[in-house]
Amino acid sequence: MGEDELARMPGFGPTTARWLVGIGIDSYADIDALGSLEVYRRLQASRPGVGLNAPWALECLLLGCHWRDLPDSRKAELRRELEDGGARSPGSRG
Repeated sequence: MGEDELARMPGFGPTTARWLVGIGIDSYADIDALGSLEVYRRLQASRPGVGLNAPWALECLLLGCHWRDLPDSRKAELRRELEDGGARSPGSRG
């Protein structure tokens, strides 16, 4: 897929696409296989300061919804899982 196609996925732009390619993620299948939180952790490790909008956008991509539609309850679940150290988000497929 690559950077250009990643940048066209919902919720992503050229900067995020470049960051994803930089950590070895170059397709939807890569994101789906790893899960939103693992991809976020890898982004955070390579780019300290990446905020929580990243896992929200990744989760929405996997769930097929707009980032504005991610319920606060799901965000809270993701935050808890990040704090607990779980690798895959429960709502992601794969």
